[in-house]
Amino acid sequence: MKKTIISFFIFNFLISVLSAFEWPVLEINKNSFQSYFGQKRGTQISSSIIFSDSQETVAVEKGRTIVVFEDEDCFFPSTLGASVIICHEDNLASVYANLDKNSVLEKDVYIQGESIGTVGNTGWQENRNTLEFQILDFKNKASINPMVLMPRNYEEPPVTISGIKLRNKSGTMYDISEIKYLAAGTYKVYSKKNDITVPFKTNILINGIVEDAVSFDSIVHENNKILISGKRKYTSEEVYPGNNMILLGEVTLTPGKCAMVISISNLKEVVKNNTYNISIY
Repeated sequence: MKKTIISFFIFNFLISVLSAFEWPVLEINKNSFQSYFGQKRGTQISSSIIFSDSQETVAVEKGRTIVVFEDEDCFFPSTLGASVIICHEDNLASVYANLDKNSVLEKDVYIQGESIGTVGNTGWQENRNTLEFQILDFKNKASINPMVLMPRNYEEPPVTISGIKLRNKSGTMYDISEIKYLAAGTYKVYSKKNDITVPFKTNILINGIVEDAVSFDSIVHENNKILISGKRKYTSEEVYPGNNMILLGEVTLTPGKCAMVISISNLKEVVKNNTYNISIY
């Protein structure tokens, strides 16, 4: 119940500020993104959007610079490289990372839509000149998917469902395309992972009843862990147990006929549904 209330608050809050933010780069299309929010990055879930090609970076909304890192000038070098953090209203902050160290603004400067700096190669990025961008929610100790707050003036890649596998508590994997019978129990449901995009929402229904719904609209930070919310909070290791799979949810299967419907949607609410029929013993 508590999770439902928090999710309701977050969605209503996000809707209320949808028109307040602009993109931090000048041009946006479906090829603008190297990595989506919620994608696997190393052993963790990324709380950033990484743009595929960008030069000038602009503030997404008015605010004040509260933190400025200048790469090697920091005693503890930041993985973000040269970067700027701007505080906005409603306890939100925007983070602009991997900038050119000679272009960043000074701390405690009021910003209203002007340039933050030019993109460099000072952070821990695989490619040069790729802006890393985040939105932080200080009040709820969370990272918000930036794409929720940005204008939806671009074409999103289509959503796909493939390579569905079920994993039981002992870690055994079952390919859903090859099984007709399965023992009763609790299973995590995984899909083949896309290298760039991430589903915005996933739903799993068993015989018409929602068993789990995982959302990539925000990431919660608790006890030094990064967590994604479904019917419970899932760790990075649960969401990404390997390099090729992503968690869609968790289900409890009881004896009898089972119609499992897996639904995946992107931010523009384009939905893809697949149904799988299994006998549970």
